Amino acid sequence: MLKNMRSKKPYRLMFKFWLDVNKPTEARIADSIELLKNERSFSQAIRDGIRLIVDLRAGRTDVLHELFPWTATATPTQQIVPAGQSPKLTSQLKRIEQLLREQQTLQPKFPAEGQGSIKRLDTGSMAPPTFDEDDDMPVLKINKATGSGGNATQNFLNSLQALQ
Repeated sequence: MLKNMRSKKPYRLMFKFWLDVNKPTEARIADSIELLKNERSFSQAIRDGIRLIVDLRAGRTDVLHELFPWTATATPTQQIVPAGQSPKLTSQLKRIEQLLREQQTLQPKFPAEGQGSIKRLDTGSMAPPTFDEDDDMPVLKINKATGSGGNATQNFLNSLQALQ
């Protein structure tokens, strides 16, 4: 259909799609579209993106290397660093990941009782503290509730009313 139209007078197509900005991924896409429109590069980004997706799905990387020439020289073991991310930051992240992996694999092994360097404390040598009779110990005095006739419920309600 489109091949027949190309030979005639100029013909343009417009495609519409929807984004749900309540979804974080689609909200970021909407923000990117806004930036591309401000730079007047939105239509070209759509064309390039569709070309790239179709090419990659077909198992080809020609468009990828055309749009991003540095990917052609990157080795498979080399990690591609996004724009704006420094190599120093990347190396630090790799180091942290390695440390986390090592920490997960290291599990302390405690020797059985009586073996190795772990020894139990001899609790017999520790005595509880003693108090002399002349030490001033605080004394707790308990008085019966007054003002409510000993009714705890009424006392509680009176306290609540006092808070207002």
